[in-house]
This record gives sequence, structure tokens and C-alpha cells, in this order.
Amino acid sequence: MNSVRTRLTIWFSLAVTAATVGTVWSGHLFFSKQMRAGIDFLLDAEIQEIIHRLDRLPDPLDESTIVTVIDEHARLDAPIYYFQIHDAALRLIYRSPNLRENLLPDLTGQPHEVTNFRIDDLHLRVMERIHRGLHIQVATSLDQVDILSSRLLHTLIIGTPILLLISVGIGHLLVAIAFRPVSAMHAAAARISASNLSERLPIPPGDDDIAQLARLLNRLFDRLEAAFEQIKRFTADASHEIRTPLSLLRLQAERLANSPNLDTAEREAVAEQLEEIARLNRLVESLLLLARADSGNLPLARRRQPTHHFIADIAEDAATLAEESGHRFALGANEPASAEFDATLLRQVIFNGLANALRHIPKNGTVTLSSHCRDGTWQILLEDTGPGVPENEIQRIFDRFVRGPDGPAGLAGQGNGLGLAIAASIVRAHNGAIRAENRQPHGLRLVITLPGAHAMPRPATAS
Repeated sequence: MNSVRTRLTIWFSLAVTAATVGTVWSGHLFFSKQMRAGIDFLLDAEIQEIIHRLDRLPDPLDESTIVTVIDEHARLDAPIYYFQIHDAALRLIYRSPNLRENLLPDLTGQPHEVTNFRIDDLHLRVMERIHRGLHIQVATSLDQVDILSSRLLHTLIIGTPILLLISVGIGHLLVAIAFRPVSAMHAAAARISASNLSERLPIPPGDDDIAQLARLLNRLFDRLEAAFEQIKRFTADASHEIRTPLSLLRLQAERLANSPNLDTAEREAVAEQLEEIARLNRLVESLLLLARADSGNLPLARRRQPTHHFIADIAEDAATLAEESGHRFALGANEPASAEFDATLLRQVIFNGLANALRHIPKNGTVTLSSHCRDGTWQILLEDTGPGVPENEIQRIFDRFVRGPDGPAGLAGQGNGLGLAIAASIVRAHNGAIRAENRQPHGLRLVITLPGAHAMPRPATAS
């Protein structure tokens, strides 16, 4: 019920069904009223015919003469009408043979001269008029009216669910057609990101509300793209300009550190300064790499090479790094394969992920690296035994300057929030994909997928 399409379809279906049923039922009521009016007209005509026949008789009226005159007419109309005449004292004077032993009700004193009445299985409409002291009653059957009403009611009972289903189908089709431009806009908007701000929403023909909304959003994306371009240019220019003064600061600090005139406190201060300069250098290099990746100018020295040798070399250095920080490293499956990639940049991707894991897993936690070749893709898995990431934040860990809480490993302050953003940019430059997912019962898994991999036969083992 949360979907606008679903709500519109339901509203349309209910409205169409209610309108149709209401129209049919109103038509039925009108038709029934008209049929009764027609029946009343015919009953009145029959009574007028009897009155006309009676008026030809002289006063005083003789009962036998009345019976003779009325019976002659009643027998002609016996298939359709029922006749009865009584006086003011309700003494029966004449009753048509088709009534058998039944009597029509006396309507004297009733608010209407016409009423419906049931005799056995007959449903009759009775009209009564008083003329020359005689109560003249004529009735006719309502069975055909009742049959038509019953059929209509039966049709409504069966047809309403069918009509509802048909209207749901038509409503769904109409809503789908009406929302087709919205679906196209939704798909285009989903593709627009910080790395793809050049795409725009398709504008449907015409000048309706949806077209106006598409134009408004496209103007908004134009402004966002211009703002992002300014930020990228500023980041690239600032990073480039900062490199030279940082190099000068580092040279001067190194020259000062080699001076024999410094005491212990001064040497420690210079060492701290060199560490900060090194950290700033790393930050500047990271920003420059991101700026090149954003502009599509990240140089890649790609060549086809064995993936299992590459992973094995990384595993040696990763084990040393994990041991130094009080953690364990494990090399999982390392399937033989070959792929085309930049070994230096991909090494940075894996070590950025490793550094992120080591900052957040507890002491003696384990990080496991594995490599698989599946359906022409190379998949690298980096799994840890840390606390994982909340589900509502897991998609943000590849954003820039996003830092998770410091883990218990005592590495607070060593990250700058760019490691996984750089990793994502390098993977995308390889036309690959990177994602993060929580493991059960705890831990985080980074999944790196690169295209163009070919499985290699496993080396034969000595028996």
C-alpha cells in the first residue's frame, strides 16, 4: 500500500466498480419504477373499461347483470388480469375464476389506491377504485418484474468481482503508462552519482507536471555538477600547489634533524614534525589520486599477470603488518587465474582495505584474504572478525572523509577517511566493482570484482 502506483490502481478500480454498480443499480430502480408506472397505467385502463361498461347499465344496478357484464370482460383478459368487486359492506359480488378461492385485499382507508399483495405463489399489484358504490379491484402479476430484478441482482453479485478484477487490470495498465516517464526518470536518477553527474533525466514530451519536474531537477543537477567540478578543480589545484611547500618543509626538517646542536627534546620535536609532514604528504597524494580518478585521468599500467602470484606476494607483507599491530592474518583460497590489472594500484586497494580492518577489529582479531575466479571475473575477498558496520551506514564507507569509530586496537587518528574512497576509485578505473557486507555472526567483508579473468589449471602436486 506504500506504492503510489498501487494506491492509484486501487482507487481507480474501486471508483470504476462503484460507479458502474451504482449506475446499474440506479438504472434498475428507474426501470422498476417505470415498469410499475406502466402496470399502474394498464390497471387504471382496465378499471376505466369496467366503469364504462357499468355506466351503460341502468340504475339500480342488478348484481346478476353486473356479474354478466364483468365476467364477459374478465374472461377475455383472464391470462393477464384478476378482477374482484364488492360493496361497501365488503360483500363479495364478483370474483374472476382465475382467483379461485382467494380474495384481493380491501384498500378502503389505505393511503394509496395501489398496493402489492401476495396470494400463494402469486405476487400481485392491486388497484382499487370506488364507483357507484362498488369497490372495483383489478390486479396483475409482478412475477416478470421480480424475475428481471432477481436476474439483475444475480448479475451484480457475480459481475461485481469480475468487474473489479477487470478494472484492476485496466487501472494497472493505465497507471503503468502514466508512470512510464516517472520510471525512466527514476532509473536515470539512480544512475546519477558524484562520479556520474553528467547524465540528465529524460524529459517527456509536452508541458505537463512531470515534464516541468524533470526540467527543474535537471537544472538542479546542472548546478550540482558545476559545484562538484569547482570542488574537484580546487582539490586538484590545492593538492598540487601544496606539494612543493611540503617538500621544502620536509627537506628543512630533515636538515635540522641532522644538526649536532639539537638536544633530546628538540630532536623529538623535529621527529614529530617529520611525521606530520609525512602524514600531510600522504593526504595530498590521496587527494591528487582522487582528483585524477574523478577526471578520468588516472594512469593505469595494466598488464595481464597471474593473480595467485600477486595475492601470495601481498599475503607476505600483510601478515607482517597484521603481526606488528597485534592481529592475525590468514590467506584463504587462492585460485590460479590471470587478469589484466595495475599491480601497484590494486595493491594499494587491498592494503587500504586491510588497514581499515586492522583499525577496527579487536586485539588478536583475524583478517582473511582470498581470491576466486568465477565466470570470467576475478573476485577478491577481504574478511575480518570485527564488529561490522550498521546496515544504515554500510553504503557510506566508500564516501570520502567517512571514518568509522576507532576500534580497540589503539590506532585512533591514523586514518584520514580516504582509504576506502581511493580503493573504490581505483576499482572503478579497472571497470570493476567493490562492495561491503556484514558477515554472520559478526565481521565485515569487502568484495572486489574485476572483469576479464581467466582460470588457470592448478599446479600438479607431487604424489
